[in-house]
Amino acid sequence: MSDVLIEARGIDVAIGRHLVLRDLTFALRPGEFAVLTGPNGAGKTTLLKALAGLLPVQSGHVGPHARKPGEIAYLEQGGRIYWPMSVRDIVALGRLPFGAALQRLSPDDHEAIETALLDCGLSALSDRPASSLSGGEAARVLMARALAVRAPVLLVDEPIASLDPARQIATMQVLERQARRGGAVLAVLHDLPLALRFADRVVVMDGGRIAADAAPQEILASKTLDRVFGLEFQFEGVGRDLLLTPRIGSSTSAPGPGDRV
Repeated sequence: MSDVLIEARGIDVAIGRHLVLRDLTFALRPGEFAVLTGPNGAGKTTLLKALAGLLPVQSGHVGPHARKPGEIAYLEQGGRIYWPMSVRDIVALGRLPFGAALQRLSPDDHEAIETALLDCGLSALSDRPASSLSGGEAARVLMARALAVRAPVLLVDEPIASLDPARQIATMQVLERQARRGGAVLAVLHDLPLALRFADRVVVMDGGRIAADAAPQEILASKTLDRVFGLEFQFEGVGRDLLLTPRIGSSTSAPGPGDRV
């Protein structure tokens, strides 16, 4: 379809000799905030990397192929900062795809950087050495760098894993705004309540395939989460007021010695 910003069609992706993704098809359109979830080892990070062009596909197609610099921003899981640069300069690296140099930033570059700092609550830390920050603060810096690209497609892997609850919600709100401005956002998350609260689509992966791809209420009604996680989830509420809890001791299938954990 003409409005698709990025897609995978029937792709197989292997890491070493292990086939991680199998005949997988997925598309992301302008204005969508999709959350990718599923058990450990389901292939979520592999799909994100394949979409970003960081992993080759054995068969199928990821496209469109012809892309200009800065059309995809990718935030890896658990990224770290080793350089003794200021927070602002780290965020400014997001402008490099457009030919920016730290010493010769354009007004558009400055505006993108300052907006990203503000969105991630980093304005007061902008002159601090990034290497001196806590893990959660560093994670926000790397998120701000990805936002500063202002790419039509934003792919983020576990962006809230090291954040406190308030920053988790703030980050989800930032990602939601990115989509509402017309961008396409795909985020890998294990925090199911936040995924269901903020996402337009929840894409559930299991065993290298997509087990379900639908609106949050439809995902809950289908019991897909119960099946792939081996738990019995209870939920109440509608729309953004969903409350999701797993029943303690309600595992639908105990993992065996060879199962993913």
